[in-house]
Amino acid sequence: MTRAVLTSDLPGYVAPPPLYFRGWVYDRRSRMVIYKKSGYDVPMWNCNTSAQILDWIIQLSQKEWEAPDALLGFIRMVNYLIDIQAHLCPGGESKFLKLTELTQILDAQGSTFRGASV
Repeated sequence: MTRAVLTSDLPGYVAPPPLYFRGWVYDRRSRMVIYKKSGYDVPMWNCNTSAQILDWIIQLSQKEWEAPDALLGFIRMVNYLIDIQAHLCPGGESKFLKLTELTQILDAQGSTFRGASV
């Protein structure tokens, strides 16, 4: 299997600041993204298709707590961690990531993560 090209591999890449993620943090050990203000967590192993990510986006949009801000932060966080268009829907084509592939991407990108983490 060939290694995925990640945003962090690009020359001159600088990780976005924590404010970019609007209160979401990434827990490398559990591979979850967590909204610190509410403790709401999303396991990244449930984000291996574009449909699953869309489902999480819809669920989050229906939450009472700061929905627009939290939703934007979630989208940015997931996209930062797995590069949604490159890995799950290149050119609009739906893709599925095996758990091993998703884990490799998360471990590679998560290790470069310099934003807020737990």
